Amino acid sequence: MTVRIVNKLLNEANMTENEKFKVYPMCSKEWETRDQFLDDQSLKLNGYKADFEKLEWGLF
Repeated sequence: MTVRIVNKLLNEANMTENEKFKVYPMCSKEWETRDQFLDDQSLKLNGYKADFEKLEWGLF
């Protein structure tokens, strides 16, 4: 699973307090937090697109 695919399929901009940080729809893999997502060794970081108004909304 690559980060590029995750970026295309997921959008955390509309997250509510009860939602996961990211959910991969192809296999339903979930990450509760941004840190958990970044620490996942099974992912390969392909890039980062910053959101300068809210840095935590940047896309990986």
